[in-house]
Amino acid sequence: MKTLLIVFFILLLPVAVFAGPSLNDRLVVMWQVQHDVTDRELAFMKEKGINIIQSFRVRLWNENEIKSYLDRAQKAGMGVIISLTGLTKRIDNVWTFSPGPGDVAFIKKWKEHPALFAWQLFDEPANPDDRISAAIQEEAYRYIKSADPQTRVYQSWNGTSEESYRCCFSEDSFDILDLHAYINDSIGIRQRKLVEEFRKHQKKTYPIVITLRADDGGVFKKLPIDGLKQQYDYFFTTNNITRNIGFYGWKLSPYRGISQVPDIMRQFKELTFK
Repeated sequence: MKTLLIVFFILLLPVAVFAGPSLNDRLVVMWQVQHDVTDRELAFMKEKGINIIQSFRVRLWNENEIKSYLDRAQKAGMGVIISLTGLTKRIDNVWTFSPGPGDVAFIKKWKEHPALFAWQLFDEPANPDDRISAAIQEEAYRYIKSADPQTRVYQSWNGTSEESYRCCFSEDSFDILDLHAYINDSIGIRQRKLVEEFRKHQKKTYPIVITLRADDGGVFKKLPIDGLKQQYDYFFTTNNITRNIGFYGWKLSPYRGISQVPDIMRQFKELTFK
């Protein structure tokens, strides 16, 4: 009888519900974590302090791959940022907002998953060759919020000029802002302008993440031997904008990320941010 009472009491206890990282936590984002990531890699990232993972390719995965990715992130105690690609279309060299019926269906299908931390609508909208106006970004934000009012919208921003802010920056188009200006050889004018211009144009209060370059290849030279430490010291000691940090990235192609380059992995392991 005593055993039955204990079991009954346990069943009455509230069940803990995974809600992902809180905005009161230090947000630590690992970019470009693909669906073939191993449980061992997720455990390593979690132990290091990563509590949010992301991939630009989620919309290209099949349903089983997406569900497995979200389920495994939930099991590891991580949130997931899902990039919603394809909401804009380029017509006569101008970007327009052009969602399809599949976009709402996709949002409604996955918005209730406990591991979903945020939707990402735009990545670097001020890039000269692919500029997306502030008005288009605001329209997309309202569209997402009408389909899913609860989930946060995450945006990546690398604007370093007055012109980029005039054309493409709106604090009404996101809930969380990611700032980044990746180094080549060392900290230079782009990183200084990123901080200066943002401080000049920020009018509202919202969570900010600063993402550090943690890759080799492409347009950048090999990451310097102390490249991660340089970036960390500049953005989180010299300029104390936020405590939230991101890393670009885990597994990339044709770039190579943390998991693919032993020297970058060494730098990542040596960096203390937990």
